[in-house]
Amino acid sequence: MGRLLVIAGSYGMAGAAALSAEAAMRSGCGYVYVATAACNAPQLTAAVPSAILRHSMQRNQTSLRWDDLPMLFDAMRVVDAVVIGPGLGDVADEWLGALLERLAAMPTVFDADALNALARRRGLLALLTGCHIVTPHAGEAARLLGWNEARSVDCASLAE
Repeated sequence: MGRLLVIAGSYGMAGAAALSAEAAMRSGCGYVYVATAACNAPQLTAAVPSAILRHSMQRNQTSLRWDDLPMLFDAMRVVDAVVIGPGLGDVADEWLGALLERLAAMPTVFDADALNALARRRGLLALLTGCHIVTPHAGEAARLLGWNEARSVDCASLAE
């Protein structure tokens, strides 16, 4: 039993946040906090009522933004691990670097749009020195490694 923060979901992507939160609950996590855009609050409350919701302050806000970092930092103080990325969209580029400094010593799973943000700003990968897990599919792995998609597919066929 632990406490997990899921940083996920932008407009139209409440399901990504809900799926991550539900998976954490089903795997035995004691408390699951979900930090998401305010527009996702009604869907998440209905889909995963046992999750503890943290959302942006602006009701019409469609994604997490730079000014939401204090809310994320507060949530990080009470958790044991973090999942970041599902359904975040491209906006994570704006604030991921600042968040990574705080995540240096915290077990973290990087997925989906967090991986895309890391691929666009590969210098941030050097900040991943602790217990971090990346979960790329072939396309995300290719972007992280600076490969083209064709090389990624070739490696997948070689692995078979």
